[in-house]
Amino acid sequence: MAQRQAMPEDSETHSLRPGAGTIGAPGARIAVAATEPVGEALPGEPLHGGELLGRYFILHELGRGGMGVVYAAYDPELDRKIALKLLHPGRSREGVGQARLLREAQALARLAHPNVVHVYDAGTAGDRVFVAMELAEGESLDTWLETQERPWRQILTVFQAAGRGLAAAHAAGLLHRDFKPGNVLLGQDGRVRVLDFGIARPTGGEDTPEPAAPAAEAGRAGWLTTPLTRAGVVVGTPRYMAPEALRGGRLDARADQYSFCVALHEALYGFPPYEGNELLDLLEQTAHGRIREPPAGSRVPAWVRRILLRGLATDPQQRYPSMDALLADLGRDRSAALRRRGAGGALLVLLAAGAFAFYEAGQRQARLCTGGGEKLAGVWDAGRKAAIRRAFLASGRPYAADAWKGVEKSLDAYTRSWASLRTEACEATRVRREQSPELLDLRMQCLDRRLRDVRALTDLFAAGGAGLVEKAVQASHGLPGLDECADATALTAPLRPPTAPAARRALDAVETQVAKARTLWTTGRYGEGLPVAAAAVEAASKLGYPPAEAEALRVRAMLEESSSRYEAAEKTLFQALAAAARGRDDALAAHAWIDLVWMSGFRLRKYEEGKRWAQLAEASLARLGGSTAYPEMEADLQSNLGSILDEAGDHAGGLALEQQALALYEKTLGADHPAVGRTLNRIGNAWYNLKRYPEALGVYRQSLEQARRSLGPRHPTVAVRLGNLALILDLLGRFDESLALQLEALGIEEQALGANHPRISITHGNLAALLLTMERPAEALEHARRGLAIAEADPDAAPEDLGASLINVADSLYHLERYKEALDATERAYALLLKSVGANHPWAAQALSTRGQILRAQGHPALAITVFHQSLAAYQAAGETSTEVGWTRFSLARALWDVGRRQEAFALAREARRQTSVTRQRNLRQIDAWLAGKR
Repeated sequence: MAQRQAMPEDSETHSLRPGAGTIGAPGARIAVAATEPVGEALPGEPLHGGELLGRYFILHELGRGGMGVVYAAYDPELDRKIALKLLHPGRSREGVGQARLLREAQALARLAHPNVVHVYDAGTAGDRVFVAMELAEGESLDTWLETQERPWRQILTVFQAAGRGLAAAHAAGLLHRDFKPGNVLLGQDGRVRVLDFGIARPTGGEDTPEPAAPAAEAGRAGWLTTPLTRAGVVVGTPRYMAPEALRGGRLDARADQYSFCVALHEALYGFPPYEGNELLDLLEQTAHGRIREPPAGSRVPAWVRRILLRGLATDPQQRYPSMDALLADLGRDRSAALRRRGAGGALLVLLAAGAFAFYEAGQRQARLCTGGGEKLAGVWDAGRKAAIRRAFLASGRPYAADAWKGVEKSLDAYTRSWASLRTEACEATRVRREQSPELLDLRMQCLDRRLRDVRALTDLFAAGGAGLVEKAVQASHGLPGLDECADATALTAPLRPPTAPAARRALDAVETQVAKARTLWTTGRYGEGLPVAAAAVEAASKLGYPPAEAEALRVRAMLEESSSRYEAAEKTLFQALAAAARGRDDALAAHAWIDLVWMSGFRLRKYEEGKRWAQLAEASLARLGGSTAYPEMEADLQSNLGSILDEAGDHAGGLALEQQALALYEKTLGADHPAVGRTLNRIGNAWYNLKRYPEALGVYRQSLEQARRSLGPRHPTVAVRLGNLALILDLLGRFDESLALQLEALGIEEQALGANHPRISITHGNLAALLLTMERPAEALEHARRGLAIAEADPDAAPEDLGASLINVADSLYHLERYKEALDATERAYALLLKSVGANHPWAAQALSTRGQILRAQGHPALAITVFHQSLAAYQAAGETSTEVGWTRFSLARALWDVGRRQEAFALAREARRQTSVTRQRNLRQIDAWLAGKR
């Protein structure tokens, strides 16, 4: 089998913007592997991750109850994660449970409403009944209500959304019959959904009375919160049931209305409308309509209570005619209308008395604190924008127009924030008198430094250059953050900058050099940036102002890291920390510690050191106010530490940290920021390492869409993410889709970078591997040789990448029965891999496996057996358990059969079959056919 590689994300193998405090980010380089052995689920047994139920991949259990279990699953046909509700086998055999679950699916399938959970499919697999539905993450309404006290308006808004879901069900001719807070989900996407229509039935079924509550159980405490069951059919939760339901009467949509009002009363006032914990109490009080009074001091207005009392009427005829009518009344906020009328009169008096004074004050503030826009002249104004746009379009890059749009959007937002902060700083001192002149000066100096970075970047953009355009959007997002310019503690902690005119000019010159070096780093011009940074470090040390020296050292470390000089970068970062300590610059120290987490822990693979630096980074960040004050820095720290854990083998721990970082990035920076796309990629890598390919597929797809949205559809980063997505589709057995994406990626790269760009070697190699899996060896050889030629022409190509390319060539030649050429290619590949990654690397094991297959095909089974054993030993030493290992075992089994060791051959072939992923159906068929033919 050919060797596949994930493509490194060129624009994201370096770092976050400087102000974010991380030096690097891992690319998406993932080696090929396959799922652990999986098979069809056995009836009645619990399901585990990786098993199949019908066409669905089981991911993990979400919850269980009396009727069944709910799993997170993946639907490969529709390419999405779902919730799979599975009835217990005993319930299925009863028949009643099966009918109930299928009725739930049929009921919900008729609904298409944002406030109702969506059902996709229902059916049976063996004796298991399942319903496939929307997987919505969030918390139940009862949990949401319990976690903290909520304002009545907020509660009402959530219930109105749930009520719209009920109204939609009624419009579709369905009753819910068990509405309660536990059956409402507040999704992380902000939507409110009504769940569990498991006892839904047509609203036209009034002729069938409800089963009454069992008399023998009527006095038992706890019935009010426990779903009632009769003859295996759940009929509701008594606390929320309408009186006619409790007594087994005929029901219509007004029964759900009653349940809705009970739940809303409980949420608003903190207790249900009726007292008591026993069913007999409930029956008596609902019969007489004895509804409890609101608690003293309740803020819930009287008009809301009047609506609830009508909805809680014992006689259904006295309730609202429909949920729509009830919701319409709830939507008329009488108290807000009264406030508007009262406030309107008071406001007129106030305006009449003070209009002139307000006008004069506003004019005075405007005169004192204007000028922010003037500072942007020549830096980011109409003329500079036009020049940069022309330079981008002149590059001829197919994604140049998209890059310009991304840069314009990013810099517009940054400079707006910059100007706003400048005005706010001025007004805080000169107008509101709440800030000292000294602090104003420090804030203005900080903002001036940020403006230097903008100028350095736009100067470089205006100069143009094809290579610059590829990294332009990322560079515009790479400007240092503005948070520190508003943080009085961070600004006043360091040593004060020099005030003498000559020293001030020297400091300005250093800061200009630092800004230029940082810009050369963000735009990928590392060779140019290193001498500029070195000059800035030297000038800062002569100046004797440690904070400036620390910043210059940190930028030099960024450039060293991006030039693969990891040990030098680590040393420079420690120097930056020392300078930050001398200068009492806590913010810079926190940034440098976060950088060291990445540099020592990930780049240099010193995992324990990286974890120790993370503790110190956390402490430094806490001194600044923690994640509340600096959420981006907290996200950087979590993401860097997550990468270390994932690389060290704690994939679940790494995944959890990356997911936390993603939430912070999305909240703070927005969905289109490069940090979001990079973190999605890291999360995809973690799912991949956990062999949770459906989850990896979903996250890689999100990462792809993020790149298309923020960079444009023809940017090289889009090709990288297409390649990663294609690799997962390959592992899931979706070969045609994978091939289409790989070819799309190749087209983007050839157009954007040129047909001979080193990066394209990996794309050709992945195409070769995939085409071999699809049994198209002639096409595979064409791509394998093209990839090898590009790699051989690249003076900076890593030996292991050349080795991987040679394995692809060898495998292709082997399948074309050109054994001598194939054997020569494996010899070259193994020699390169032995020197670069060592004998116990999966790629070295793969080269040996290919060599063994060639030797067996040439009629040398004894030699092949020796080589296969070497390959398996290398796989074992590398901790590899993938499908490639299974195929090597099967190849060894055939060689053993050839020399007469048939019992061993049978046992090994059966073991190989167990190790082969269900997505590799061709491999399984070959193994099965061989076993069948040798019996």
